[in-house]
Amino acid sequence: MPDAKAPTDMPTESATDARGVTLTDGTSFGAGVGAGGSSGTGAEYAPALDPAYIEFTRPPLLPGADVSEVPPPDSCAGYLGAATSTTQIGLIRIPKVATWFDTSDLTDSSPFVQQEATYLSLTQYGASSGSYEPGKPTTASLGNAELLLDTSGGSTVVVWPRTLTGDQQQQVVADAAKQGWALLRGGEQGDVTTANLFLRMKGTSPSFLGGFTPTPDRAGVPCYFDATRARRAGPT
Repeated sequence: MPDAKAPTDMPTESATDARGVTLTDGTSFGAGVGAGGSSGTGAEYAPALDPAYIEFTRPPLLPGADVSEVPPPDSCAGYLGAATSTTQIGLIRIPKVATWFDTSDLTDSSPFVQQEATYLSLTQYGASSGSYEPGKPTTASLGNAELLLDTSGGSTVVVWPRTLTGDQQQQVVADAAKQGWALLRGGEQGDVTTANLFLRMKGTSPSFLGGFTPTPDRAGVPCYFDATRARRAGPT
């Protein structure tokens, strides 16, 4: 997450009734709940992202937010999300992949041993369906060892768009294999969603400093919605 900022530095507006909201870039739109009668709701929006990069942010708490406790400590999701291009090849570098609980050789008497994380995954979403196909370049999800860690303990992932020709796909697959990089097939844009990628780390150790959610031992990844200001605005 390049140039991470604290929630208080993010451009978040909150409206207690139905009124217009003007963003920091001058854009105006209607916000609030109107005739619904509830107060304290308003606009929530992510920071501006550079379209030349795949930039991950941590969104507000949503259904299926992958949190280890309810409510979570900062009312934010337990994963990171990023938009991916539907026309350009994306390259993602994870400098250090957390250690995970290895389930490849378990027996009925194997004890659980806490690692930095229990499970890690990168999963592509969008307007078209995707499938989990381990070891294939068409897979829409990678988990644990499928991230193909290199000798430094990091991982490089190539996200290739569905708009590539057959020859271009073969070239990408060959180049990735030569470099030892993992492959994900990209998503598509539709009327209500675009191609987007979620990075999850489930069951992280509270002392693991790379975990996304805050604990007494780590600050976690800043959430782009300022939950403190939302609570001050009143109930939803």
